[in-house]
Amino acid sequence: MIGRRAPDIIATEVPCRQIQNKNLTRVISGLVASRMCTLHELQTVYSYEDALNLWDVVCISSFNEYLLNKHYESLTNV
Repeated sequence: MIGRRAPDIIATEVPCRQIQNKNLTRVISGLVASRMCTLHELQTVYSYEDALNLWDVVCISSFNEYLLNKHYESLTNV
């Protein structure tokens, strides 16, 4: 498997406590929660590398949406 690089996302403090799934990894539960794929698909169709590539898509899309929302918010606060 090719070495993986982490997305260039700077973590910020979360303003509230979050609940984590104890039976699935964060990647697996994140993919299923984002509706990128089902648990059955992860178990039968996708490889581990596929799952990590899908997770990159979810993380980067979410972060870009966050940045866009912040930008629009700053325009309305002028």
